Amino acid sequence: DLFEKFGDNLIEFINDCSVNFTFHHEFRHILQFNFAPSNRNFDFSENFSSDSKFKMAKHAWEYDADRSAVYRVLRFAYQTFVDLRLNTQEQLKCVFYLALSSIILTKNLFYFGVVNDHTNQKKVLPDGFYTKMYSHPHSLVRIVNVLTYFIDCANDDHENLKMDLQETIKNVLKINKLYFDSLHEESSFTSQFFEQWGAHSNEINSYNNELYEFSIRNKSIKSLLEFN
Repeated sequence: DLFEKFGDNLIEFINDCSVNFTFHHEFRHILQFNFAPSNRNFDFSENFSSDSKFKMAKHAWEYDADRSAVYRVLRFAYQTFVDLRLNTQEQLKCVFYLALSSIILTKNLFYFGVVNDHTNQKKVLPDGFYTKMYSHPHSLVRIVNVLTYFIDCANDDHENLKMDLQETIKNVLKINKLYFDSLHEESSFTSQFFEQWGAHSNEINSYNNELYEFSIRNKSIKSLLEFN
């Protein structure tokens, strides 16, 4: 059984996936900065205030950093699968669901305003969906990018795995819901998440496609890809 194999290390694994994602996301920014033709006055801090300036390059760098970090987590999760001496495709899927859930949970803690909020009042931040605004892409844009890229990479690296988008979303959000329900018995995480995603799915997909096209032409990201 998968959970017996993890034993007391399951929470540690989920935490390590979150830490790995955050570290490699920020480390990617350091590389982007060093490969940029001009790296003056580039602020990576997240800013949703009215004076926040939108730059397509900044959104593209966040898009690229998320993808780079996702692949690092996927590799970490697969090594854990090997270390635990698991051997079936279904077990590998479950390990990947846990790893991906950790990333999405990290994103959703900020999206629903739980992190650094002593009142524990959950709310979607910032108010309203957007694309070309603020310092960073909207959390839903980033979450969908993370979900789809993780699945693509998993299937590319493990041709017989056949991770399915709908099945993955169902399992990942179930794990996220368990966490949010543990914070508040009246958590409406799942309904809010699907409501927002459903209402803006076309815009989300369109903007992620635009970010991809911009990213592959961005000098810093192109240089990084060639260097790798």
